[in-house]
Amino acid sequence: MHIKSLHIIIIINALSLLCVGLLLQMILKKYPEIKKLMGYDPMIALYVGIEVVANVALAYLLRDASWKIIVPMAWIVSATINHSLGGAIHEIGHNLAFGHKRPLANRALGMFANLPMAVPLSVTYKKYHSDHHRYMG
Repeated sequence: MHIKSLHIIIIINALSLLCVGLLLQMILKKYPEIKKLMGYDPMIALYVGIEVVANVALAYLLRDASWKIIVPMAWIVSATINHSLGGAIHEIGHNLAFGHKRPLANRALGMFANLPMAVPLSVTYKKYHSDHHRYMG
């Protein structure tokens, strides 16, 4: 990649972050009640538990099924659950399940949310996503 291309990408990223920040400020100014929705929520643990159990139960129930059943169920149902768990891992990575005072509980929940996925990502996701916020805004 050329230096000029890299500079353009950096400028575009900076402008997009500025726009997002301004948009957030405008929304909060017009709708201050949105701030009540911000913060941690232990209910994430319940949703994660239900989704993990559902995904593992689905795998167990389909253990003797034909590939004509397994592939669509994996592609549609299990992938949807995994996508939701990925969103939960993102929120948990920000310590939004149990708050910043309980990082080990958040980490354990993130690992539990990661169980049905083929690739372990919860712990490293938090590290690299934190870097993203540190250096990108």
